[in-house]
Amino acid sequence: MTRGGYGSKVHLMTDAGGLPLAVILTQGNRNECPVFDELLERTLLDTGGVAPQRLAADRGYSSDKLRAKIAALGIEPVIPYRKTEHVTDRPPLNEQAYKGRNVIERCVGKLKEMRRIGTRYESSLPITWRCSRWAPSSCICVH
Repeated sequence: MTRGGYGSKVHLMTDAGGLPLAVILTQGNRNECPVFDELLERTLLDTGGVAPQRLAADRGYSSDKLRAKIAALGIEPVIPYRKTEHVTDRPPLNEQAYKGRNVIERCVGKLKEMRRIGTRYESSLPITWRCSRWAPSSCICVH
């Protein structure tokens, strides 16, 4: 498994303002859904158990089981359906709320502007997490 190389994927959750709350680094060929539970758990720990009103994610996190789990926590899931899913019997996507998902893209863009994170000199999760955790507020990477 490559962690931090070309074949890695960063799973990131931010608050509404774009501040990173939780990050998980996995293999690039791994599906997003199995990682979501741990990502949400880390986020809830970081926020003191306060759950958001809505949770927006991309199509990679689209599954009925995941939507049900999010709804059971009292959170509105804002996840578009995959092109291959039959969605005639499911509630429509809240398009207006989904527009707010660009906060994640902007956060990733800002993190990539920081050369140390964008080029992934550190290929281990703890160091990368510390970099991304403090990068938005102080632009200092702590080893």
